[in-house]
Amino acid sequence: MNVNHQNLYMRSRSSNIVIKAAIILYGTLGGASFASAPPEQGVPPTSIAPKQMRAEFSPENSTKPWTDHLYSPSNKKLYDLSLEPEVSVAKHVIGVDLVLRNAENPKADENLLRPAGNWHGLQPYNFVATDLMHGADKSVFGARRSIKVTSNKLTVAIQILDEKIRALPDGTQEIDDLKLAVSVDNLPTS
Repeated sequence: MNVNHQNLYMRSRSSNIVIKAAIILYGTLGGASFASAPPEQGVPPTSIAPKQMRAEFSPENSTKPWTDHLYSPSNKKLYDLSLEPEVSVAKHVIGVDLVLRNAENPKADENLLRPAGNWHGLQPYNFVATDLMHGADKSVFGARRSIKVTSNKLTVAIQILDEKIRALPDGTQEIDDLKLAVSVDNLPTS
């Protein structure tokens, strides 16, 4: 290795060490800030008060879609649950997603119901007109669906109560009405 390459290598290596130290320090301080909040008495911090709700979507209410909230046993808002439309280029509602977000950062584009890692294709929280065209029982996931959110220690049970799908002249399908029973509970501890 000549002198110029050796100096560049040493500077690059020491920069990496400084960056790694900063990451470790940030992680340590970030963890300390989370630990500063007092935990609820005898209840894990991610625990929710179990809740059953009825969710409904129709194109008429798509500008203000259904939303509900999940709270801790001490009544602290932890999660926002909503129905969000998937709209085609022609402005038809071709699908609806059930979305679970952390209440502390609801504007984040993260749906906690999404599986971790690299995934693709239809998921149990997707309600797509083409999939529901012949009824909920004949859809890919059926009328009853269950999602475990292991990272947040939650389980979400969904039952499609009613769906109205309309075939459009261009051959696509649109959701005219969707009614769900949604139940959210803590995952059982082992």
